[in-house]
Amino acid sequence: MAVVQISRIQIRRGQKNQGTGLPQLASGEMAWAIDSQELFIGNGAVSEGSPAVGNTKIITQRDNLLDIANQYRYKSKSSTYSAPAIRNLEDRLNDNLNNLAYGIVSNGDDMTQELQHAIDNLYIDNRDETQRVTLNFLPGRYRFSNTIYLPSYVSIVGSGRGRTIFEYTGTTGPIFKFIDDRATRTNRDIIIDNVIFQPKNILLKGFTVVVNNLEVSCFLMESVRDSNFEEIEVLGCYDFTVGADSTLMPVDTNFAWNLESYSSIVTCKNNYFKRVKVSRYGYPFFSKHDIINNTWDDCELIEGNHGFLFGRGSSTASNINAGILGQQFGPRRNLIKNSYFNDIKETGVAVENGYGNQTNNNVFIDVGNDGQGNTLTGGNGNSIIKFLSSGNLSWGDIFDRAYHSEVDGVLIDRGLASANFNNRYYPEVSGSTFFHNQASHNLVIPNPYNSILFRIPYDGNSVIFINYIVTFYPLNQSRAGRMTVTIDDELNQLLMTEEYDYLGNPVYETNVAFTAQLGNGSVNIFCKNLNSSYPGEFSYTYSVLSKMPS
Repeated sequence: MAVVQISRIQIRRGQKNQGTGLPQLASGEMAWAIDSQELFIGNGAVSEGSPAVGNTKIITQRDNLLDIANQYRYKSKSSTYSAPAIRNLEDRLNDNLNNLAYGIVSNGDDMTQELQHAIDNLYIDNRDETQRVTLNFLPGRYRFSNTIYLPSYVSIVGSGRGRTIFEYTGTTGPIFKFIDDRATRTNRDIIIDNVIFQPKNILLKGFTVVVNNLEVSCFLMESVRDSNFEEIEVLGCYDFTVGADSTLMPVDTNFAWNLESYSSIVTCKNNYFKRVKVSRYGYPFFSKHDIINNTWDDCELIEGNHGFLFGRGSSTASNINAGILGQQFGPRRNLIKNSYFNDIKETGVAVENGYGNQTNNNVFIDVGNDGQGNTLTGGNGNSIIKFLSSGNLSWGDIFDRAYHSEVDGVLIDRGLASANFNNRYYPEVSGSTFFHNQASHNLVIPNPYNSILFRIPYDGNSVIFINYIVTFYPLNQSRAGRMTVTIDDELNQLLMTEEYDYLGNPVYETNVAFTAQLGNGSVNIFCKNLNSSYPGEFSYTYSVLSKMPS
């Protein structure tokens, strides 16, 4: 079709930053500022209903919304209150930084470069204390294949265990390594030899780490201090159901958390682990160094060789590395509390060198049995807690070995304290220590009876204190007292003394008597009940003070 006429509409135009600048436009009149590339329209007169005379800017593709959106003010649900600070939109959006800002996506690709760049950019390139932000991760599975280096003040918060998942696809570890404050993007391997430059004030929270290689350790904590690790799960890949020999697992590579120190001063200290779960790892928590004042609270250790292994291989434990800085004392004054151990093949907690360490109010289920249960053929073979060095303490811990035995959560028998006497009963807590078993054992004394009533295991020269009460209700007969059993392990001899109070008919006082014998690593408490028609109800607790040979 032929073009017979061309019409165009032009608006007022000129330069905003030259001459008199932008004039007052008439009502509804538009004008284009050529030099600043801005569009305006006149407000109109007040007599026309305009709130004020002036020009209003019209937003175009040339405008950056973040530059002009500077009127954000927080408003609460209350109509009578609004926050006083006025902020621009860019600042408001920067309040919540997440992984997408750095191109870290959950699409199956290797995110090593993107993840490390985000950490470097946030915590190494900019060390301004006013710019220490938190890097949040949305739910998803993020894969990477090389070690991620973590400096001081790094703060990574996921959406929760099992929601934010970091899957490591590499073949060498560690997966995460903490670095010196003098480290840079191009030089990360600076020796952490100064308290001032230790990695510190770190927060890792709310994610799962999936490890697909038996040779890979997860967290290497070199002289990390004053940091928090919360709601973290480490899921290894070792299949403990096949009954593999634990000695085949490489000690120096199969750590979920390995705590190291440069010296007894530049060390891992004052770190707090809260609700950390480790599954299917040979050595969930390991340290042979002089770590101090670290706390594990409400943690879970499922399927492993050892739960906590402290002091193995340190200089004073083996005398091989004598004089090595950072290994002179072993772990000291560390606290493990309110935690849950299940299906740990050897020891739940072992301190081979170090002192002042405590376990408190933990629960141990099927620990120290090489996966066979407490009383299956072959018996258990390890203490649940082992203190090879003196000055360590177990208090308020709960064990299943005495009461009953579970395998994969299934109750299979009555345990070892008052049944299965043909099986060896290894002590729940062994070594040079004082162990107080606060849980009450409740038994029935048959009538008549003259045999083993219960047994208590021991390790080395020991003194066992047994507090008890026995009641025969039809006879209104009660007896409460303390048995003290002193054991010389080298001579294989014991001495038992007893003090008690008796309430009831004096005729029946001597109808009940207790004696003790050594047998198969335990003190066997025999009971004679001559009350031929009446069984008794017997309850006891006990404590053990033990000393290993020097």
